[in-house]
Amino acid sequence: MPSLRLATWNSSGEAAGRGAQLAAAVNMTNGTAPPVELVAIQEAQVALAPAGTIRARLTGGAPPFATFAVPLDHVRELGPGQPFAVGINRAYLVAWDTAGPGALAPAAAAARISLAPVAMPAPNGVETYITGLPIGLGPMNNLRQAARNIRAPVRKQFTLTAGMPPVAHTVYFYTWHAELQANWLAASWATIGLGANPFAGPGMYPAFEFFQNSDQFQADLAATGANDVIIIAGDFNITGADLNNNPALFPNFVGASHNLSHVLAYSPSMALGLAQTWNVVTPYPPHCIITVEVQW
Repeated sequence: MPSLRLATWNSSGEAAGRGAQLAAAVNMTNGTAPPVELVAIQEAQVALAPAGTIRARLTGGAPPFATFAVPLDHVRELGPGQPFAVGINRAYLVAWDTAGPGALAPAAAAARISLAPVAMPAPNGVETYITGLPIGLGPMNNLRQAARNIRAPVRKQFTLTAGMPPVAHTVYFYTWHAELQANWLAASWATIGLGANPFAGPGMYPAFEFFQNSDQFQADLAATGANDVIIIAGDFNITGADLNNNPALFPNFVGASHNLSHVLAYSPSMALGLAQTWNVVTPYPPHCIITVEVQW
C-alpha cells in the first residue's frame, strides 16, 4: 500500500523563527515512520531575495530537509490579471523529498489552476456551474467577477514509485489558501439570493464550488485510478464541522482538520485512509502545522 506523509501550514509569512519552527515540527513527527516527504506552505514570503526563513531552512541542506527540492520561485496567491483582488499578496511554497523510498518525481510545475469562467467557444466547468444556479444575471456576473479574482489553488503533479515490483502512482497535489467570505464583490451566498452562508468559518462558499467545478480538478478526478491519489492541503478558512455539515464539499474525500486548516484525500483504492495525524501548535497563531500520512 503506497503512502505519503505531508506537512501543511499557513505560516503568515516567513519572518522570525518560522523556518526553525517548521523544521522542529517535522523532526518531531519524523520520530514516527514514515518521514514527511511533502511540505506545503500558504502565505509564504513572495520575494526570493532575501530568502525567508522557511525557504532558507528547506534549501539549507540540513535535516530534516537535506534532500528536499524547492521551486525557483514561489507561486503567488493572487495572479497578475486580477484587478479586483484585495489583501496582501503572499505566496504558496511547495517542497518535496527527492530521495528515499517515498521519493517524489515532479511531473508538472506548480501553477495556479484557473477558476475563471469561460463562455466561448464552449462553457467551461465554472461557467456551467454559475449559469446553472437559480439566480438572476446580476448575481451571476458578481460570481463571475469573484471567480476571476479570488485566490486559486496551486496544483503540482508527482509520480511516487513504491512496492515490489515497483508501481508508479500519480499524486495530484493541491494546496490552497481559500478566499474569505467578507461579502466579496457582492458574491456571498446571501447576496446572490441563495440563503445564509452555510459556513461557521469565514470562508467563501462559492469559491469551493468554483474549485470543484473547475476543468482541471474535474480532469484529475476522471484520471485518478486505484493506484493514484488526489490530495488537497491548506488553509480553507472553514472548520471541520463546515466540511462535515456540507456533503457536497469534496464528496468521497477523507480528511483531517485543525481549526481552519485541512488535509483531504481521494482515491478509488479501497485502502484509502489517513494515519499519524499530528497538529503542532506554534508561537505564530492562529494556525497549527498539520502533518498527515495519506495511505491508499
